[in-house]
Amino acid sequence: ITAIALIAVYGTRTGVSSKDETHTQGTQGTCSASTSDASSIKIMTYNTFQIYCIPGVDKKTFKCQEAEARTERAKSFGEWFKGRDEDVVLLQELWSNHDVILAGMTAAGFCHYVMTEEQSGSGLAIFSKHPISENSFKDWYDLFGGMRPEIMNPESYIAAKGVLYARVMKGNQPINILNMHTNSDSIADKHDVRMQQFNIVKEVIDSKNISAEELVLMGGDMNEDKDCRLLKCDRQANCENQTYYTDMLTALSAEEVEISTEVTNAWTYNTENNTLLKSLYETSDCDTYQYLLDYIFVSKDHLAAKSSSVCEVLHPLSPEGADLSDHFPMSCVIDFEPVTETNNTESVMETVTEG
Repeated sequence: ITAIALIAVYGTRTGVSSKDETHTQGTQGTCSASTSDASSIKIMTYNTFQIYCIPGVDKKTFKCQEAEARTERAKSFGEWFKGRDEDVVLLQELWSNHDVILAGMTAAGFCHYVMTEEQSGSGLAIFSKHPISENSFKDWYDLFGGMRPEIMNPESYIAAKGVLYARVMKGNQPINILNMHTNSDSIADKHDVRMQQFNIVKEVIDSKNISAEELVLMGGDMNEDKDCRLLKCDRQANCENQTYYTDMLTALSAEEVEISTEVTNAWTYNTENNTLLKSLYETSDCDTYQYLLDYIFVSKDHLAAKSSSVCEVLHPLSPEGADLSDHFPMSCVIDFEPVTETNNTESVMETVTEG
């Protein structure tokens, strides 16, 4: 994949900018009533796979779908989210069908949002049933204070991946949320690059001077498999004893949340249960991958989550039974002991207009 081909589609958004990308914050439609009580929040992270195809580049090499198929999936997102009981949803790879996803998510009751303005931007969005009082974004790569782009790594100069912060007000209880999308291993083992990005996330958290009595949640497509990418055809792991995963938690100063496997397995990137993902590897030497790449973590330096907190991997399907993305979402119920007096507003429907 040449840099020229990538830039032709996505634009040169990273490694050249002296400021971080602006994201749009707004409200639209009617907020669904939250079903969680004052001492818990339900949050999901979901990679949407709304990535453009590159003209002249084989879709098996640069994994993507043509525009019509992407749009059909995007339309199904809003339908699937109707009736979901999450309070907050984190999305990644929102590089096409921006307006379709926005309309679908707000119609599904997630009326507060902050999201990438440009389709060549970060690809990140946060949707919430509760008001968002603050947001900010940090690019992985920029001219000042960011990482230096790798010339041979397209991910460092296409789009504007990074970490998106939002402060969500659940009643009077502030919930600090960070949505990130780190570099993948599509061309090589990029654990060292991801470690720099996790360090940036920690710097962002520290810069906010968040009270130790507030909850801080980190989520997204972190591209760091818990089992070192062992579960693939050659069974050759990139590390031993979950070292990469442990490194990630240490850099983020994060606590993991238990993942329930009663209903589904714990892989969010799973060719054996995802027909869309399987089809992307049809002509590849290996067509079997089972990775856990998408997480919700809790900051160890702030309000702790209770041991009753739990996550699960979901398997969303369109009305026709098709997979909605190449990733599966991770949904978590985070229980905590609120230290601020909260108003019980969860049962009240809120109507808002676009702002």
